[in-house]
Amino acid sequence: MWVPIIMVSAGDPVASGFAASVARPGGNITGMSSLLPEMDAKLLALLKEAVPKASRVAVLWNPNSHGGVLGFKAMQAAAPGLKVTLLSIEVRKPDELEAAFAAITAQRADAVLVITDPITFRNRD
Repeated sequence: MWVPIIMVSAGDPVASGFAASVARPGGNITGMSSLLPEMDAKLLALLKEAVPKASRVAVLWNPNSHGGVLGFKAMQAAAPGLKVTLLSIEVRKPDELEAAFAAITAQRADAVLVITDPITFRNRD
């Protein structure tokens, strides 16, 4: 029996093994994903386009999150071509957020990007 599966706001379905590719998932899975590592690199490029003078970009991310690791690596790969230095600001639990923002200020970041995961999403206010 063939059961269709629709993914909504999934992580990286290709890396997770649920789909053959984003363009052609194959099988019985379809849907959308806004959490692909390529999107994090694209966000960095869009930030640079919006703020051309930004050279020091703080990236708030959770290294315990598989998606966070992939997203940060994608940003690291894109940063040299955009002439951007990334400032890695790691948060593993909510009580580290205050110190993370103090570090962003202390390191004089020109801009901040957040790689979404349950910690950053739940504490976005």
